[in-house]
Amino acid sequence: MTLTTFAVVTLLSFSVIGSLDALWYHLVRERLYARKDSIYEHRLHTARMALMAPIAIVLYAMPSSGALLWLGVAFLVVDQVVEVLDVREERRSRRSSGGLSRGESAVHLVATALRVASVVAILASRPLASWDPRGSFFDVGVNRPTWMMLALVGVALTSVLSALHHIVLDVGGRAERGEATWRLRLPWACCGRGSPASM
Repeated sequence: MTLTTFAVVTLLSFSVIGSLDALWYHLVRERLYARKDSIYEHRLHTARMALMAPIAIVLYAMPSSGALLWLGVAFLVVDQVVEVLDVREERRSRRSSGGLSRGESAVHLVATALRVASVVAILASRPLASWDPRGSFFDVGVNRPTWMMLALVGVALTSVLSALHHIVLDVGGRAERGEATWRLRLPWACCGRGSPASM
């Protein structure tokens, strides 16, 4: 197994475990989007999901090199900063619900181990010449297998859709958090009349 294959397999494993964590613990059990004390954590998760798409494409799907490779590393650095903020925020936002459960802590531990292994492998798979920022954007001698490309595009699309879903939940949860809600005022919905037929 090559380093690239190992990196992609561990990334896919991380994505599956991360999805279960997000769906069960964050959205169903804790409902982070609906509580005022945990909405910031929910938004950090949204940011991390959005960042996964360019990371999966630039660092994994593309045989990037030069400045493009460094752009992928920059996305990784931003993601790491958001993760640190997330870990710090969890202590505060989960206080009202008794803190992180043992199950969620175990899931986080496994997911982090998979992510670190994947990132180290994908970065180590690049030849030394690829790290020259003045070099070409792509290593033209490298071709990704079809299954790998499909899997990585799937990870990127799922990440984007998950981020959008989180945004919808954020907006939809404003009333539950006691915040002002936005109302769409239609042209005919004025003066207490709600439809053209009643005008």
